[in-house]
Amino acid sequence: MINDQFEFGESVTICDIYPKNKALIGVEKDRVIFQGDKLVCPSVMAFSKRFVGALNSVLESYFYDEKLTVRMNEQLYTDSSLEGPDHGLNIFVAGSSVPETVVSKICHCARYYCQEIISQSELGGAEKVDSPETFLEILADEIKKYRTDMADKNIKVPFYIKFEDGRRDYDYVYQGRYDEGVVAEQKTMDLSGFSRPIGLNMDTNVVVLQPVDEDNMALNKQIEFKVKSGSHMREVIAALYHCRILAFRGIRTTSRSKRENPHVLQDIKMTDKSNDLF
Repeated sequence: MINDQFEFGESVTICDIYPKNKALIGVEKDRVIFQGDKLVCPSVMAFSKRFVGALNSVLESYFYDEKLTVRMNEQLYTDSSLEGPDHGLNIFVAGSSVPETVVSKICHCARYYCQEIISQSELGGAEKVDSPETFLEILADEIKKYRTDMADKNIKVPFYIKFEDGRRDYDYVYQGRYDEGVVAEQKTMDLSGFSRPIGLNMDTNVVVLQPVDEDNMALNKQIEFKVKSGSHMREVIAALYHCRILAFRGIRTTSRSKRENPHVLQDIKMTDKSNDLF
């Protein structure tokens, strides 16, 4: 979408970032009433600035002659009938003229950045994109710095990203916690078998499984798995709904991290076997 929000020429939207919290109170004839402290919380703004900075690094290094820049605008959506977000950030590339070929490449870089800064971003459902080889050195450095700075921190306000060319409600979702930093040593134990689905937490990206034997009888204790794929979460939801047994594969990682070592789900599929014990 080309718009005229850039004062020196044209601009083209790359994506929109939507915090999960609400800020809008109401819209009257001559005013908009909102909670100022709810508008784009500091943590989402910090991500957005780093995101914009990474894209500008690509523009400055590879498209300097085009005289383009990536910017962001805070926006408040006044249509009270909307059930979705009521405020957010519009990320756009701007200049006196914005070539479509550059926009395409910057959007590719933007998607790759969003995909790589946290392992759980796949929960938004966006298709995995290949690394943009030409710009990979700059992007990899920016991604590494962000992951290092945010390692193991809570995402206080969940947020969503929707790309202009996306076909889904949201392409990337960030919630729960950023990934742990790289540790010196890690050992893994493979886990696999069949299980009953016990429950799930969408906010923390965790599913609870009860391993079972061939007669559906419980084996050992229930296991809480960290989920890194939206398709895996959907399989668990489907199994709960249809009362089916799941076939799962995961790992238990032990490391020198101070936090409890998580179980990480690698694959899970709903079977035809009923979860009924009788």
